[in-house]
Amino acid sequence: FVGNSVPKGQIINKQVRTVDIFPTIAELINMISESDKDGISLKPLMEGKTLDELPAYLESNPLVLQESNDVVGIRTSKYKYFRDKDDPKKRVHLYDLENDPLEDNNIQDKNQQKITEMENILQEMLKDTMNLKKFQENCEN
Repeated sequence: FVGNSVPKGQIINKQVRTVDIFPTIAELINMISESDKDGISLKPLMEGKTLDELPAYLESNPLVLQESNDVVGIRTSKYKYFRDKDDPKKRVHLYDLENDPLEDNNIQDKNQQKITEMENILQEMLKDTMNLKKFQENCEN
């Protein structure tokens, strides 16, 4: 994307999230939103400023008919953590993305403290997700 104060050829080496796209475009076109929105504007990054990195939520449903294959997790620029959707102790994966960008070595067995930290962040994100699901269910009734 180029134009409207976005420099041509600019590369941003920070992790960003898809949820940040709408707030960014809204700010770039001076659209004022009075409602709460998920995500943050990435315009400061385009202006060469810094933003605190926020973890990205991830969820995968590889086989639609088998819920047991569902995983949830989070990603930062340094780590990717995911595990079984229904049981935090099953199929736990932790990858050091700086030293293992191809995710060849699951380091979960050597990094219990990092897993606990990432799981706590994930639990906070899941609370928000559950509140949204309850809201949607109430709207349907």
